[in-house]
Amino acid sequence: MNSHGGRIGLVTSLTVMTLLGATACGGSDDSTTESKQTPGATGVTYQPSGKGCDNVDTTAMDAVLGASQIRDEGLISSTVGSQVNCAKSYDKFTVTVRTQSVKGADGKIIYDGFRGVQEKSGVELTEVPGVGTAAFTYVDEITGPQLEAWDGNMYLSISVNELDEGGDVDGAAKALPAVATATFAKIRG
Repeated sequence: MNSHGGRIGLVTSLTVMTLLGATACGGSDDSTTESKQTPGATGVTYQPSGKGCDNVDTTAMDAVLGASQIRDEGLISSTVGSQVNCAKSYDKFTVTVRTQSVKGADGKIIYDGFRGVQEKSGVELTEVPGVGTAAFTYVDEITGPQLEAWDGNMYLSISVNELDEGGDVDGAAKALPAVATATFAKIRG
């Protein structure tokens, strides 16, 4: 799984940047037009700052998987929004948290795009109430457990990549909602 994780992360980042670009240029279908016309539908505006991992709270994951080290982090800001990337290494896992904050629109635009891709792929989606405005989890056959969520102007994605067998995959998957909720709270300030 390790060799696929980097490529999948790159593909995910490029896909998100493409969605942001299409939105900024006015390209949308009927499902995103409504979201674009009601920016920040939940009334919350997220604006990350500092280093990438400064915007992420993995306390719940640390409680399950133990100590972590920052493997990769970044914060990119532009006129259309911000992108946070925080990858942490654990004993047998890498956990990656990515956020997209969109100026003048809400995170539902990106969330709906990724949800549509997963629905078309036939993977089983599980709704996660109480995390942001909407959230779901699924298990990617290559990378492992994933959570996708949105609230206000932010889209959030968390992936758990098992690097070596024998780790607590179920525990890590169960910690995803708590990491998402804490990260929303941390960026909201």
